[in-house]
Amino acid sequence: MKKKLQVIIDWVFVLTGSAIGAFSMNLFLIPYQIAPGGASGLSLVINHVINGVISTGILIIIINIPLFVISFKTFGKKFVFKSIAATLIFSTLVDVLKPAAESLGQRWFLFQEGTGNTDLLLFAVYGGVMLGVGFGLVIRAGASTGGSDLGAQLLNRVFPGITTGTWMLFLDAIVVILAAVAFKNVIYSLYSIIVIWICSSVIDVIVGGINHAKAVYIISDEHEKIKEKILFGLKRGVTTLVGRGAYSGAEKNVLLCVVQHSQVHELKRIVSEVDNKAFIVLSDAKEVLGEGFRREKQ
Repeated sequence: MKKKLQVIIDWVFVLTGSAIGAFSMNLFLIPYQIAPGGASGLSLVINHVINGVISTGILIIIINIPLFVISFKTFGKKFVFKSIAATLIFSTLVDVLKPAAESLGQRWFLFQEGTGNTDLLLFAVYGGVMLGVGFGLVIRAGASTGGSDLGAQLLNRVFPGITTGTWMLFLDAIVVILAAVAFKNVIYSLYSIIVIWICSSVIDVIVGGINHAKAVYIISDEHEKIKEKILFGLKRGVTTLVGRGAYSGAEKNVLLCVVQHSQVHELKRIVSEVDNKAFIVLSDAKEVLGEGFRREKQ
């Protein structure tokens, strides 16, 4: 029953996140050629270059096909199929919601494409926040809308010491440069940088919290099962500590695990599935050095 409920919640996150992201693009970004980075921004650039022969939504799908092929080996069928569905939903909504977003923008935000009757900074800020919330919800549901967030997750697996949001910032910067060249307008690209920075920061918060790492203590009678799932499912190291209850005097095994903030949600889910009565303590790890995290420079 709990698994079915979690599946429903995940898909609600995917649908809601895709809708928020698509609406944000059409309301704040696409009308002013502010490339949000990733597949979305790249599709906007290509759409401009080919004079709109292929819609932005279709281009998003085309760009993501190679990424999904590569992802099969890294993330498995479950993640890829869910991500393909999320991408199809997002790209479809980008095209479907365009007329409604433009109508809303002209009526309530008083913007007119190609004129100076706008506050682009305000649009960049709110566009970045909404896009980050949307993509963050999709990623938290264990999926991806493709593009830089999928590429960032692939790179995060190879270099776990760098957060998903940071990798997105790097990949999106490349798209911004391409957009500046294609649109021949550096000003809009500068606004794109604001969007990308805000979006990546919001994604980091939505996915796992503000801090970059968490030290987690788990006390459970099912510690062996939990340990196996963390080691081979989450692919994180675990240390078993021996403790003793002050009141009962009973000896207990305590699991200590340090994870990236983007893995906190998944860790909670793993523990809950094995033992929903487990005692969990999470604390901020301000600095973590060693395998899987940042190494001290010599």
